[in-house]
Amino acid sequence: MENSRSDWDSFGGKVTGLFTPLRHTYASALIRNNVSMKVVSTLCGHSSISITMKLYSHLLPDSTEGIAEALAGTMLGAGGSKTVAAG
Repeated sequence: MENSRSDWDSFGGKVTGLFTPLRHTYASALIRNNVSMKVVSTLCGHSSISITMKLYSHLLPDSTEGIAEALAGTMLGAGGSKTVAAG
């Protein structure tokens, strides 16, 4: 017998509750493994990335962490000097 919307509704939404913890674990693991929020949003079936951000943005690393080092690396280049002349 094929499942229909009425079969799903007959559970009173309780079936969804069984899968919610697995879905959160799945999304959390993706984020912790540096999968983009857009991809996580798509894989979770969210209608927009804003839903994903609202639910999971707390898992993102501190956005200010490492900015100085990244900027210095970009400005100085991989093989450049580590000193900057005052000017």
